[in-house]
Amino acid sequence: MKVAVLGGGISGLAAAYHLKKNNIDVTVFESTSSCGGSIKSKYINDFLIELGPNSMLLDSTSNKLINDINLENRLIKPLDKSKKRFIVKNKQLHSVPLSFSELFNTPLLSLKSKFHLLIEPLITKTKSSDATVADFIERRISAEMVDNIIDPVVKGIYAGDPNKLSVKYAYPKLWDFEQKYGSILIGMKKFYKERKSKGKHPKKNQYSFINGMQELPNALSNLLDDNIKTNIEIENIDSSTEWKLIYKSQNKTFQENFDSIIFALPAHKINSLPTNKNLDKQFKILDEIDYAPITVVALGFRREQITHPLDGFGMLIPSNENCSTLGSIFSSSLFTGRVPDNNILITTFIGGTNNPEIYKKSNTQLEELVLKDLKILLGVKGTPLITEIINWPNAIPQYNFGYGEILKEINNIEKNLSGIFFSGNYLNGVSVSNCIQSGINSAEKIITSFN
Repeated sequence: MKVAVLGGGISGLAAAYHLKKNNIDVTVFESTSSCGGSIKSKYINDFLIELGPNSMLLDSTSNKLINDINLENRLIKPLDKSKKRFIVKNKQLHSVPLSFSELFNTPLLSLKSKFHLLIEPLITKTKSSDATVADFIERRISAEMVDNIIDPVVKGIYAGDPNKLSVKYAYPKLWDFEQKYGSILIGMKKFYKERKSKGKHPKKNQYSFINGMQELPNALSNLLDDNIKTNIEIENIDSSTEWKLIYKSQNKTFQENFDSIIFALPAHKINSLPTNKNLDKQFKILDEIDYAPITVVALGFRREQITHPLDGFGMLIPSNENCSTLGSIFSSSLFTGRVPDNNILITTFIGGTNNPEIYKKSNTQLEELVLKDLKILLGVKGTPLITEIINWPNAIPQYNFGYGEILKEINNIEKNLSGIFFSGNYLNGVSVSNCIQSGINSAEKIITSFN
């Protein structure tokens, strides 16, 4: 059996590695000069900058992969002070409530909202098949909860809008808690109790690697080695008894036949591939997936340039604060070895679905917008020692209301087109671990069909 994996991001690499481990002939086709997708780490004057994901939550699947490729000794845990998170209210940073007692004492919510929290278990569950995140939380708790806590949290994960995102698909645990227990609070308590009974800590840690997140795709790329083709331009995808792939490499055109193809590209890129009319028609559903644009602005400072102690993971900023930025990660407070002594690194995010055009501004304008917010919120003074900016025009897929219909159609394509599979962050979650799981899932489908 021969398998083509289109796209060398973390989903494609995980899929290819799993196939190779199971003795299946696999080739990864990547359009750029290196694999890894949005996972990019870069040193500038001894500042270690993450231009994509800053960390990852380890689950059983990602942990097993890291052990399999001998990266476990490269993992680093977060610093203790990074356990705290902040949300901005009235231009002041407040700790994110991480327990029920903290939730009932937080200044982020009024007494009225806290009362609604107390009676949340009495609210009947919805009879609808889906709901937006905002509608769901407002119905069960309050609009203030949406504005002051849920809105910034949604921006921190999806750079999206709680009035558009589906709670069932963007936050499936919340949906399941209501469906199973009739209450978010009761569901959370039972969830944590169950995890403790199984010996699992209810709070997972964020992890990275000594030289940054890019160590993960680099390690997979090195192990796949000859199974990867870079700087590839796909010229045609067609089918007869097998899937025919015509591609250009180093100004030469090649043709290969494959039993299966895993599309491990972002959804918005799949429809731009030259395919036959049947595939064009089937893939139209992917055009319905919206993406949030993100600009990453990494700034390095001397410690004395910042008033705030930066004693946490970072800060999230609600829409009602009318800031230009979505939030910031205090990168030098998250992991060791990120900055030279007595220096600070702050990674800030701009854009999202509510401000999609801002990434088109010049780098100078973007830096000025970030510095304006950081000056007000963190007491930043002077000019940064280093600046690094990258734009991701299609950064994060939006699991908007009705997303279940899109997933249903994608599943139908896999059922109806023998040998075609999909993998990526638009299927079962946007985190690095979700992407790894998605890649392995698609590989497993091929292995099962082969057997």
